[in-house]
Amino acid sequence: MKEQLFENWLKDQSYANKNVVSDNKSRCKRVESGLSIDLDEEFNRDALADVLIKLTYGKEDAENGKPLPLPMGSSKPWQGFASLRTAVRNYRAFRQAGTIEGVASRQRACFDDLANAYEDWLKEDVTASLASNYKSYLSQLKDAFEQCNGAASFDNLAKSFENGNADQANAQVLLCQNFILSNRSSDTAHLGDWSNRFDAFKRFVDFLVSRYEVEIESDVATQTPQEDSRESRPSTAELRTASFAFSLDRRDLKSTFYNRLTTQSRSYLTNGIGLIFPVRLMNTIFRDSRDNRFRNLIDEDIARIKFSGEGETSCSFNEVSKVKFDGEGNVTVVKNNGQEFELFTRMRRGNYEKMNALTANILSIDHVTPMENKMRIHKDELNALKRITECFNEFNYDGRLDPRRDSEWKDSLLAAYPELYAEELRNQILADLNLIRVDYEIMDKRENSSRGNRQ
Repeated sequence: MKEQLFENWLKDQSYANKNVVSDNKSRCKRVESGLSIDLDEEFNRDALADVLIKLTYGKEDAENGKPLPLPMGSSKPWQGFASLRTAVRNYRAFRQAGTIEGVASRQRACFDDLANAYEDWLKEDVTASLASNYKSYLSQLKDAFEQCNGAASFDNLAKSFENGNADQANAQVLLCQNFILSNRSSDTAHLGDWSNRFDAFKRFVDFLVSRYEVEIESDVATQTPQEDSRESRPSTAELRTASFAFSLDRRDLKSTFYNRLTTQSRSYLTNGIGLIFPVRLMNTIFRDSRDNRFRNLIDEDIARIKFSGEGETSCSFNEVSKVKFDGEGNVTVVKNNGQEFELFTRMRRGNYEKMNALTANILSIDHVTPMENKMRIHKDELNALKRITECFNEFNYDGRLDPRRDSEWKDSLLAAYPELYAEELRNQILADLNLIRVDYEIMDKRENSSRGNRQ
């Protein structure tokens, strides 16, 4: 077994959680020891097909008294064998990665996938043609950056966000930013090209912040080229931590809300009993299946988010043009028709008070009524969530995984249970979500956290 190379490959595949990397290695070594084999020899013989067959052991096999393929110290051995098969599949994928040229090709494919997602994200607010141009500028920037800093060096930017490492993300953002600004100053013959790449880069950082929910504190430069007459605009990352007068337009707000609704996973499990609500996992299932229905459902929820004012004053997100912060704590909602009202927030006691916020990261959203209540009412009808929970409990046989942190285990779970991608299950997920659907409202993040801690 090529242990160190396997570990490096796992990390390159964004298996950022140390436990996941360690578990994959230890499970592969356990298979080698238990079956008295060498995984590399077995891969060369039949690509590990025979090993995977030997490790196939289900609940019915246990009930029928079928002998274990290797010792398993668990009352539910089929769960352990599911994890071993996942690790072996990962080792097979590692071996199939092949040559250095093949690795480079896959790195380019990973960037292309991310660039395509970036282009789709841009299309929410700009024309398809302009989104395609920004994607092209980003690709040009990647090529230029890697000519100076080495192959795949630009990929470190996205990886730092994927790994949730804010310090690395800040460092990579500044490194790329300084590279662009240096070239924009020295390569005056191509000033327009570097300005386009800089604009694409700023938007790419906003995209990464939105996609991976990593807060960056470094100042991404916002100065536009002298010949560019467009209004200079702070990035979303800067706006979230700003302490001066500014406003968030619909694009900023929607990006923030979409990020919130696609990253807030929940768990209502107690000793394996109950349901999990892994929204990142469900989002991945639909995204990888190129099924837009989950995204459409989120967009509908965002459109109905309630902004409350004093008394009976309120409106939905669809009616909002922007939200203004005056730098002194006052927050004002500006409607599409030009009308304005001061934003209020629901307190943990249920009353409403005027919101006091110097920075945009205080804005949060919460259910008007707890979703958990609806899940209790409809628990016997939520077939998709029950199936996903069953797969998670089986996969997490040793109890080491946090059901709420599905970003750490969703890819491994989907590799072990590819049937979760089936259209039938996606239809059931949508049916479940519609059963437990509740409206959202704007809330002060501090009050939301306090209320959650008291529940």
